[in-house]
Amino acid sequence: MNSVAALILAAGASVRMGRTKPLLDLGGRPLLERVMQKVGRFSFREVVAVIGCDAESIRRHIAFSDKRFRWVVNQSYKQGQSLSLQRGMEAVKSHHVMVFLGDQPFIMEETIHTVYDEGVRQGEARQRPFVVRPHFRSVPGHPVFFGHVQQMDFTGLGGDQGAKRLIDDMDDVYALPVDDCMILFDIDTPRDYERANRMWRSENRLP
Repeated sequence: MNSVAALILAAGASVRMGRTKPLLDLGGRPLLERVMQKVGRFSFREVVAVIGCDAESIRRHIAFSDKRFRWVVNQSYKQGQSLSLQRGMEAVKSHHVMVFLGDQPFIMEETIHTVYDEGVRQGEARQRPFVVRPHFRSVPGHPVFFGHVQQMDFTGLGGDQGAKRLIDDMDDVYALPVDDCMILFDIDTPRDYERANRMWRSENRLP
């Protein structure tokens, strides 16, 4: 059976937030830890988180006891998300990689299952690279499933566009409709963070 890794990107400088995003408190736990906890509930072969800005502080304050997990530090995080994606892809050993963003804690578990299952199905049916990307009302979001990553070249990517250029040049890209607007919600600004806290309190029935 083809193996799948989870790759969480959380290396940015948090410029728009003004403080280290992975360590923002969300319901008594750091934001990145919330994402890691959700990802850890799935049967990934390995779980990798790429960090960069304030990496040592993040590792000190986030506890994640899962034998599948390891950190990857991108010292050149100021060069953008694409380099963090490269570093993560270099670190994984699995056939396929499902890429998550470290500031998206509200993606529904059903959505993750849907993307994962479709990625595995496509991986068993074909031997060449492919991408499965969830769409909410025709707008693409995360997590993105990259199939047969050993055959992909991530080295030419640059800036903050992630894998956009690579995906645009691929033949096998599957837009997967999902009923989950949270695939589009990144916590980038203080206003986003306020909204996230309201959502967390509402979901957990807190005042």
